[in-house]
Amino acid sequence: MSSHEHPHGRPENVLGFTEDSKVFIHDAPLKDMFLHPDVKHRKIVAFSIIGAYRKGKSFFLDYCLRYLYAHYPSIKYPNNPVSDQDEWLGDEDEPLVGFSWRSGSDRDTTGIVMWNDIFLHTMEDTGEKIAILVMDTQGLFDNRTSPMDNSKIFALGTLISSIQVLNLVGVVQEDQLQYLQFATEFAKYAASSSQGMAGKCFQSLMFLIRDWDNPDELYYGIEGGKKYLLSFLEIKSEQKKELKSVREFVHSSFEELSCSLLPHPGKFVTGARKLDGEKFNGCHKGMDHEFKDELIFLIQYLLKPDRLILKKFNGCNVKGHEFLEYINQYFVLFQSDELPEAQTIFDATVEKQMTILVNACFDNYKETVYRNRDIIKSENQIDLLHDASKNKALLAFNEAKKMGNSSHEVKYKQMLELEIDKLYEEWGHQTKESMKKIEEEIEKTRVALEEKQRLEREQLESEKKAVERLIEIEKLKSEKEIEKLKYLKEMEIKQLQWENEQKRFTAEKELELERMKYEKEIEHKTFMAQQEMEKLKLESENNRLAAEKIVEIEKYKIQKEMEHQKYLRDIEANEAKDRLEQQRLTAENALKYELLKKEKEAEFERYEKNEEVAKARLELERERINAVRLENSRNEEIRNKVAAQEELEKMKSRVAASAKKKSDRKVYKVIVDSDLSDNPDEHQYGTEGGIEYLQQYLTVESNQQEQLKSVRRFIYDSFEELSCSLMPHPGKIVTGSRKLKKLKYDGRHKGMDEEFKDELVQLIDHLLNPKRLVPKIFNNIKLNGSEFFTFITNLFKVFQLPNLPQAQTIFESTVERQMRNLIDSILNDYKRSVKEELNLVTNRSMIQILHDKYKFKAILKFNETKKMGTDQHHAKFKDILESSITKEFNLWKSQKENYFQELDDFREIQEAIELEKVEQLEMDNLLAHMKLKLNQLQHEFKLKSEEILKLEAIKKEKKIAALSQKMHEETLNDLRLNALFELNEINRKKENELQKVKSKQESTVYMTCRKCKLKIKFNDLNNYSKSGHDLMFDS
Repeated sequence: MSSHEHPHGRPENVLGFTEDSKVFIHDAPLKDMFLHPDVKHRKIVAFSIIGAYRKGKSFFLDYCLRYLYAHYPSIKYPNNPVSDQDEWLGDEDEPLVGFSWRSGSDRDTTGIVMWNDIFLHTMEDTGEKIAILVMDTQGLFDNRTSPMDNSKIFALGTLISSIQVLNLVGVVQEDQLQYLQFATEFAKYAASSSQGMAGKCFQSLMFLIRDWDNPDELYYGIEGGKKYLLSFLEIKSEQKKELKSVREFVHSSFEELSCSLLPHPGKFVTGARKLDGEKFNGCHKGMDHEFKDELIFLIQYLLKPDRLILKKFNGCNVKGHEFLEYINQYFVLFQSDELPEAQTIFDATVEKQMTILVNACFDNYKETVYRNRDIIKSENQIDLLHDASKNKALLAFNEAKKMGNSSHEVKYKQMLELEIDKLYEEWGHQTKESMKKIEEEIEKTRVALEEKQRLEREQLESEKKAVERLIEIEKLKSEKEIEKLKYLKEMEIKQLQWENEQKRFTAEKELELERMKYEKEIEHKTFMAQQEMEKLKLESENNRLAAEKIVEIEKYKIQKEMEHQKYLRDIEANEAKDRLEQQRLTAENALKYELLKKEKEAEFERYEKNEEVAKARLELERERINAVRLENSRNEEIRNKVAAQEELEKMKSRVAASAKKKSDRKVYKVIVDSDLSDNPDEHQYGTEGGIEYLQQYLTVESNQQEQLKSVRRFIYDSFEELSCSLMPHPGKIVTGSRKLKKLKYDGRHKGMDEEFKDELVQLIDHLLNPKRLVPKIFNNIKLNGSEFFTFITNLFKVFQLPNLPQAQTIFESTVERQMRNLIDSILNDYKRSVKEELNLVTNRSMIQILHDKYKFKAILKFNETKKMGTDQHHAKFKDILESSITKEFNLWKSQKENYFQELDDFREIQEAIELEKVEQLEMDNLLAHMKLKLNQLQHEFKLKSEEILKLEAIKKEKKIAALSQKMHEETLNDLRLNALFELNEINRKKENELQKVKSKQESTVYMTCRKCKLKIKFNDLNNYSKSGHDLMFDS
């Protein structure tokens, strides 16, 4: 049909896309519609349809328009005669007008199109006035529309409509459900800044499944569709996480879900056959009766008054003028560049795998750099370390298995090099600056140490010489002093000896005089005794024996005492002499020992300090050498492991890389077995028409989006031969829509349409003709049976590897990409903020404080930023952000720790220098103190020596005096003893004389005891001499 003009209204294109996917808006028709006096105060019902291109969306909407015009007035046809009759399809030959439609493979509707004649209705039960909008959308997934444009169309249609029909063919496929998830989440994300999206965000969604071929299983219509949808959207325990997630998402996003199953409309409608020799013009005369009946029921079900659903924003019904404002807001939002970009599953999987690989190689570079950074000693080694680490990372990138083509590899390799060079600029500059500062400080320290050591050596030498001279002088002085003291002591001893001799001589004279005097006294006493002898004769006899014994005892005691005193005098004299000599030697040796000890301690401490510094430096150098050796051993071990697995890796690489070059690529034959190719006027059935269609569809055009160009180039680069075959519909008996003699179809070609049967025979003959058979080629070698077995065995092993790239849904890949871009942005802000304040960090505690401060800001920004995805996605990528921040924190913390360690080492060196200065000062003070102490000791020694000599002299004088006294007493005792002896002799003579007298008088003489008055005879005196009686002669 060349014209689709309608007598009352026309479709208005309100939104379209530029070649660079920018949204442009036609706001004039929008204002005309929604600011119309009969619309702007009415509540809106927005009815729309969306789906893949060339699947009959506009055809379906045009029949919806027929129903609406038959049952509702409109702003341009207010006096429309409304009828409640079901005969609204019109005449069976009436052409279909309204939205532009046609059969064929090229798209017809572009952008978003609204019917400019809005229908009006007043609800009978409530009197509520409503306005009904009908909206058509551009078909999705054509060869000119990018995934981003498809996403915007789907999202805008979902946002605007209150009743949305999702037009599908055959069955609901899993990828279609995943795309629905992505588009609705895309709509949520876009609208989240302009309206609240709490709860279920969208209203009514109907899955309209066309060409349903299983009426025996589930019959056509709403009831069959409801059962099918419940079964398809059922969440089962054995389902994978991705399948559960998308179903949960669909259930949580729409307030109402429904489904309708429609049969095939017939070959006249699709254009496979002509009606009365003419192309199909939309009249229902050419429809299959089953399709027509189900179409009537479905449209009445959707658009009858009690099924109309008012459009809500933020949970509130909106009127025409408010609806216009919301639409304009959405259109403006979709014009911004902040929306996440949709990708194909291939691009998303390649990007994810490449990003993981780039991050791993980049981490490899960072790990190698930071592990070996401490052993760098010059700026040349910085560049060498960077080049070696970069080459190692690039080698790992080159050797890794990768998806995608060479352009992907070049792109991500450049990205890796850019990241590596960017990091090198940071750590290389920091390391060079740090090395310069350290070298400058080390040089200053070295010069200061050398100068200090030189001055110390000079000072030490001078002090050593001075101390030696001082010790020598003091030694000479001590020797002379000791000699002098010795001489004086000897003189004093001689003087004391002389004085003792004089005293002894004087004592002897005095004793002689005393003796002579005593002798005279003895003589006088003897004379007196003789006078009294007579009186004492009896008493003397009694006392004689006692006196004799007493005299003997006293004499013995005096003798022993004199011997003991003499012995003690000799011992004390010798002890005094030895003690004096010992004290002299002890004082002299103690002085020498103290001086030598202090000198050796000072030298040992200085040597020990220098040795500790040297040992510390030597230990640091050994640790660096050991680190290098350890790294070399690790690299050697890694090389050995790589060599051990080399053969298996080569086989894996050959298999995985077999799709990289056409010369090594398998021969593929792609057959598009399409039962929807119902346009024989446009493209003939069979291989020729299929190849023509495929070439047209895969043509790379200059005005196509880059994503569309890329996927077509990739297909051409991947296969040596591409072909296509267009097959007609096999007939309703084959599909099960009709039965053959009331029996289920069992595969016999009797039930096939003749056209399908003919094309099937030609296709099989084309595929399996001996001339068309293609042997399996791998690495330019035709494989025989055993080689093919080995090939598929190795291929299976490769596909069992755990690290193969995982395909993602468009929703998952877009969420991940948006999240990773957000994480990268926040992480860069974190790095930049930390870097700006890192130089202000002066101690280790501030590192954690700075990290916590900007980590909190980063997490806060992540939480506040508008994001796609579920709460699980947000939690997952929040953990990734925290992990990335922690990883980055550990890197620059390690750098700062190294800086602080170097600073601490430098401070320790400075402190060691200051400590040495203090110690040197203390040593100087100690030497001065030692000199002073030496002088004091010398003075004290001199005083003590003089005091000791004086004390010894006094003791000697006392001992000599005591000795003289003893000698005097001994002399007196001797005299007394002599006198006693003489007295005894006299008494003996007297006794003899008395004995003679006794013998004469013993018979008559009596004696009486003065104590007991006992009277005894003198003759019995011997018996009582020892009895203790005090006897006296009787008068």
